[in-house]
Amino acid sequence: MFVRMKLNPSHYQLEGDTAGADLNERLGFICSRALELLDSHDLIVTKPRLRLSEFGDAMARYCINFESMKVIMALPPKAKISEIVSD
Repeated sequence: MFVRMKLNPSHYQLEGDTAGADLNERLGFICSRALELLDSHDLIVTKPRLRLSEFGDAMARYCINFESMKVIMALPPKAKISEIVSD
């Protein structure tokens, strides 16, 4: 991502990104924001060390989109087929 951002920095403008920040600061912001989102949805565990939760591991292993994973995790236990396909 560092190389891609270096070649085309305007393509990677994010909300909350500071305009005058150097590339390392911007990458730090992107990584921090991503870790906060993953942590807030229980997809990673931060203590005692950073690692995937079971849900995060499933998301990575099966290439599930973040938004789709949030929907899956919001389903009730033993959800019916009609509940799964309606969202």
